[in-house]
Amino acid sequence: MKAQAVLTALVGAFGLAGSTMASDGFSFLFLGDAHYHAPTWRSAERVRAIAEDVRRKGYAPDFVAHVGDLIENQEAGRPVSNEAGAQEWRYALADVKQAFAMPFFMALGNHDWYGGGTWFGGRDNIEAYYFPFMEKELGKPLHGKPFFSFRWKHAYFLFVNHIGFDEGLDREQRAWLRKSLAYAERNPAIERVFVIGHPVLWNLDFVRFNENHGLLDIIRSCKKVDAYLCGHTHHNSASVWAFGPDHRLLQVNGCPLGSSGNSEALLPIGQRALILNPPPAARGYTKGFRELDAYFVVSVAKEGVTVALERIGGDCVWEFGWVQPGVIEEKRFLGRPAEHALSREQLGGISRARLHLLPYVPEVIRPECAPLDILLNGKKVAELPRRSGGWEISRSRDAFPVPPECIRLENTVAVTNPNREQFAIRDAYLEVELASGETVLTPVCPNVLFAGDWRDLYMEFGLSHPGAGVLHSSVEVNIPEELIRCTSLGDPIMFRLDFNR
Repeated sequence: MKAQAVLTALVGAFGLAGSTMASDGFSFLFLGDAHYHAPTWRSAERVRAIAEDVRRKGYAPDFVAHVGDLIENQEAGRPVSNEAGAQEWRYALADVKQAFAMPFFMALGNHDWYGGGTWFGGRDNIEAYYFPFMEKELGKPLHGKPFFSFRWKHAYFLFVNHIGFDEGLDREQRAWLRKSLAYAERNPAIERVFVIGHPVLWNLDFVRFNENHGLLDIIRSCKKVDAYLCGHTHHNSASVWAFGPDHRLLQVNGCPLGSSGNSEALLPIGQRALILNPPPAARGYTKGFRELDAYFVVSVAKEGVTVALERIGGDCVWEFGWVQPGVIEEKRFLGRPAEHALSREQLGGISRARLHLLPYVPEVIRPECAPLDILLNGKKVAELPRRSGGWEISRSRDAFPVPPECIRLENTVAVTNPNREQFAIRDAYLEVELASGETVLTPVCPNVLFAGDWRDLYMEFGLSHPGAGVLHSSVEVNIPEELIRCTSLGDPIMFRLDFNR
């Protein structure tokens, strides 16, 4: 009780200092995936640019909420030593405090847990650097538990640990989370609730990354939850899962500071990749951008919440808000949708054409096996590559050159399967470039296409955790069944890609 009183007093003091909002309102920065990495420390430049942009635009946030992966902790695809990780922890924590003169709260991500040359060996550095830092920011001990909560005025914040790195901590965290959310649900003084963690509760367009899916049922048990804020998949998005007519949960994913952001890339998510989750039948508001040099500002009041995605050195590119959790009102969205309309007259003016798709072919085939031919309107244009690495299913999209004379307004694509292989295809669309320089895309194929029964295709990838194994790499967790379309083994997979007229 005494520790809670100290924390409440500390939070109240921080909440009043520097805030330009009404006495019951406050704001905070939402950042993530900084990936501080020696020797370049590239993330430090972006952190400083954000701090300067915040000042230039007149924001007065009360604190920073970082959703994990503060440090890189790996080199050339392998976890670094504890000594190298310690250097990154020291530099990163000092740098964020120098950049932001306000409390800095953070959840642990998977990269933060790396160390000692293993994927799970970072505990020593977490104990040496993360816990002392967070205990100072919070003004209370954490007792070795990388999950915590605090009150900020009328709001309640819960920071969760990346699950899977310690089975004992996972069990403790689930019990703590249930108890904490039940407390928030019945406390009339708590009017806003935010849960902050690293991985997503559901994947928007990825197949692989959703280790925190196991927390979804716990978090959705509290109807007061305004949003789950997360990172991990390195894009900026917001999506609402409607569990019923009066129960919706918002997930906001964003601000990968350590990524190769592009300040000009305002192509909305969904123009080049299929949105998987939430499933169409339960989908509410879903929008966003791929990697972008930007940060979120969340403004909280009893009357409502506003979220703004601010482009560093530029304008606010996206703003939305809500009064009731999950019922989103969009105020601004500067995304430029791809052009989908093509006329019959323009068919003769195509200078270049490509077929885009993302294949997943997990089986190793003998060299004498026949290729998987890709046919566009009956003409062979390419062969489907065989690959099955963990990153391929969400990262390695292929673009096959297509003779412009093969393009029609309505197009049929077929992928042959002479060897009766099991494989999947997603994110298929056609792209044409006109002589004028204009680019036109077909809408993305609305299905994930399987050769054979999708239940028999093993997703042989995912983050492997001690005691828990490979978490949530199965089709069931990653792809809603209503998006799945299966073809009998041996038959060609066929689908349409049509331009709008």
